Amino acid sequence: PSPSPIHLFRNGKPLEITQNSISSSYLLPLRCVKPNALNLKLSLDNTTDRLKKALLAKNDIRRSALASDSRGRLLVAEPNSLLFFSGLGITATRYQSPEDKGVPLDRARLNILGSSPKIKKTIVGMQFCPINDRHLVLWGTADAHVCLLSKGGDAILTRIELLVELEPHECDTEYLLRCAWIPGSDSLVMVICGTFLKVFDIRRAVGR
Repeated sequence: PSPSPIHLFRNGKPLEITQNSISSSYLLPLRCVKPNALNLKLSLDNTTDRLKKALLAKNDIRRSALASDSRGRLLVAEPNSLLFFSGLGITATRYQSPEDKGVPLDRARLNILGSSPKIKKTIVGMQFCPINDRHLVLWGTADAHVCLLSKGGDAILTRIELLVELEPHECDTEYLLRCAWIPGSDSLVMVICGTFLKVFDIRRAVGR
């Protein structure tokens, strides 16, 4: 059997890099994406987008609009939708033609696997379950959901709403900071808010 992630972490060795072997004080990117290839706004409405960004800045909440699973698939939060694509197109530089080197990628070259355009929620952050790539938690400024993904990791099959019960417009301390999976579990997820923390078990949604 393959070693567990914890075993690899404890026994892993860093790259043998010394200050003398580094040719430069900085690294250049392998690939880059055109500025308009992805839409990372919180909302398509400019007024709503500004209000949401102001709320995040006020409470020092960092947005996490990109997530990746253990197989290298990437997920990007666009306004009211999720975009699934493979990381291979971004990282595969070995067989680049000379004319492609240094050329930014457009949306058509991102190896898009699929999308879920019916989210209709402002997505502030996302996190794949570390031990189950088909379980994804995503959250906004006052709500959170767990999504069960397709086997191919290219669509949402089921979405389970977590009852957070926040009313941010009534109190300055009512806001959602982030969500996280309980270590070692693919069903327990915690929601961390400004003044409290809640833990949910998504197995209860299917009566297990």
